[in-house]
Amino acid sequence: MSGSPEQMAGTSPRSEWIDHDSSHPIQPRFGRQRFGQPTIGRPLPNVQIYILDENLQPAGVYITGELYVGGSGVGRGYLNRPELTAERFVPDDLSGNEGARLYRTGDLARYLPDGTIEFLGRNDSQVKIRGHRIELGEIEAVVRQLISMPGREPVAAKVWTKLSFM
Repeated sequence: MSGSPEQMAGTSPRSEWIDHDSSHPIQPRFGRQRFGQPTIGRPLPNVQIYILDENLQPAGVYITGELYVGGSGVGRGYLNRPELTAERFVPDDLSGNEGARLYRTGDLARYLPDGTIEFLGRNDSQVKIRGHRIELGEIEAVVRQLISMPGREPVAAKVWTKLSFM
């Protein structure tokens, strides 16, 4: 990886993978890449990144799919959470390596013609706020429980996905 810190972008925060699984130099946003659509870059050595369709087959250029990560940095699973481990860590039939696994990120992405990966959002209601993963369904359940108490009024909240100045 080359370039000064202010020239590098796109490192992914997924702790299940490795410290940094992909990066790319910052480029001016011209052409098909829309402002506000972050790119992830390309995988680093020993990391495989796949964008797969619902049949776990590779998606083509500009085709949206789920981002999967493979390679030596993929964890073995979640501690004491076998159901979640089985859901998120799946056999890697694409690498040809026996026993290899892929991590299902829940991120939606697509390949651009130059091989760069464009991040498009999530396939669930998970959001990340200041580096913390938040399951909106869990918050909704607590809010519903609170407003069901006598004397409580309904409330509403909104998660902003883009900053107003972007």
